[in-house]
Amino acid sequence: MSEIKILYESPEWSNLHLGQLLEARGAEVELIDLRAASLSLGDEPPSGLYVNRVFPSAVMRGAASSISLAWKWILWLESKGRRVINPSQASRYDYDKATTYIKLSQLGVLVPQTIVCGSIESLREGVEILGFPLILKQNLGGRAYQTKIFQSPIQWEEELTKGIAFGADHLLLLQRYINPLGDYTLRAEVVGGELICLLKRYVAKGGISSWSRGSQYEVVSHPEEEVVSLSLRVAQETGMEMGGLDFIRDREGQLYLLDLNATSNFTPEYLTFLGFDPVERMATYIIQEVKGEG
Repeated sequence: MSEIKILYESPEWSNLHLGQLLEARGAEVELIDLRAASLSLGDEPPSGLYVNRVFPSAVMRGAASSISLAWKWILWLESKGRRVINPSQASRYDYDKATTYIKLSQLGVLVPQTIVCGSIESLREGVEILGFPLILKQNLGGRAYQTKIFQSPIQWEEELTKGIAFGADHLLLLQRYINPLGDYTLRAEVVGGELICLLKRYVAKGGISSWSRGSQYEVVSHPEEEVVSLSLRVAQETGMEMGGLDFIRDREGQLYLLDLNATSNFTPEYLTFLGFDPVERMATYIIQEVKGEG
């Protein structure tokens, strides 16, 4: 069996667990830590299948450079004919929300009204256009990193007084706030063209729906066909072989797509409330792809 190489920057549970599951199935696994690695463009990459597991949340850990390096690694590997899961197309959307919204709009998918800002002046102009309430978020970053909801001009001016830090890519996004039906968003997890689970993620601290903010999760036993078909179509159109999609349904019933996460992260708690191991599903898909390569 071909060797499997995992690009990573965080030794979190799902990354180490994935490596262990692959080794248990007879694969040779090498973890390449992009916090310390370099890239010699003139070299020929070793054979094998490569898996990108560098999270956008690296910016929270002071490891934003590993995201840029991962992107270069993937492009380099593909230029040399190496198989990468997820490919550059999907990884690009994982690391750039604005590009994601452009692609989704092109696909006819509803997304929140969004203004991309690179200066305080453009933020002020964007606020005038959107009005309140609105959301401020990083263009690059996971786990709702520094995402905030502003309900009024007073709150916004207070934030400006404290000072607003632009993201790792020097961009911020302003979005029209969507009031979620049922006070939850949806996370759909897709592996190999199959929806493996759909979760309700309830609004938590600061009005944000995120595991990192303490959201409560609930398994959706019978997903709506609209969510299933849209998840699979978008995953296919964006090249996302393994990853998550974040949805929100507004009070009028319209379904919006908020985010693509080509590097879904899991903790051991998922095994308990899901009743299965999603990382094992990822390992199964990777092994199938390795055999296909052979």
